[in-house]
Amino acid sequence: MKCVFNPINTYLFITVTMKKIALFIYLIIIPVHFAQAVDNDFPADIRFLGMGVRGITGSALANPAAASRTEKTETDLRYHNRYAMKGTSTVSFSCIVPARSVHIAGFFSSFGDKRYRDTQISFSVSKLWSNRLSTGIGLTYRFVRMQSVQGVPAFVSAAFGATYQPVDNVCAAVTVTNVPAVSVGNLPFRGFTGYALTMGCSWQVIRSVRLVAEAENTFETAFRGGAGVEYTLFSACTVRVGIGTAPLQPCMGAGYDFGRIRIDAVACYHPELGVSTGVGLKMKW
Repeated sequence: MKCVFNPINTYLFITVTMKKIALFIYLIIIPVHFAQAVDNDFPADIRFLGMGVRGITGSALANPAAASRTEKTETDLRYHNRYAMKGTSTVSFSCIVPARSVHIAGFFSSFGDKRYRDTQISFSVSKLWSNRLSTGIGLTYRFVRMQSVQGVPAFVSAAFGATYQPVDNVCAAVTVTNVPAVSVGNLPFRGFTGYALTMGCSWQVIRSVRLVAEAENTFETAFRGGAGVEYTLFSACTVRVGIGTAPLQPCMGAGYDFGRIRIDAVACYHPELGVSTGVGLKMKW
């Protein structure tokens, strides 16, 4: 039988194989070392991910103080698939309930599949002290189940955050997570229990343009940052673009508001592992 060499098919085969090898190494590192970079990406706010940041100035998922500026009850359902590969998806749900004295928020997220399942349950309260300042505190219970490992690593941790608006169109925020963090499982959690300090700001330059920027320091990474822009095409539609570091990932996203319902989508590019996509559904009551 004569074998015909096809350079295009060979190139595609090598590309797919290298991508699978890189992902395999990535997944091996997670259960062995519990890399902090993965922890900071879990879970993701789809809107702010499109601008390359965590969203501590406006997302209660990243900053417990941000929930205090919510005027109506909100529920969010998100799906984030890393690198278009099976077993690297995160599903998360959150609910924010505004009250007279404090705002209450709850979160649930799950990453992975039956071989490696990382689950997080969080509860937070926040208070708006004036039109300018808000603070919040959150508690998180997190555990991992691995098919090939006996025992369950788990911990309980706290997060603290604050937002401040010196003027109406500028917001500054700071949050610290995993301080303190107490292991409650029968295996050590290692890297995930390390601290992460994040500072950021957002600037509504004009009515249709918002700029955001963040800088983060963790016990493993001296600097991790991101910056992006959100542009309102018309009242119901926004487009976003940004870039994050460690690793370097350009991102783009879009959102459409149907009144009480908003849909957000995002795509980020990793230089070795490829494209990650996500979609979010927010409902106001």
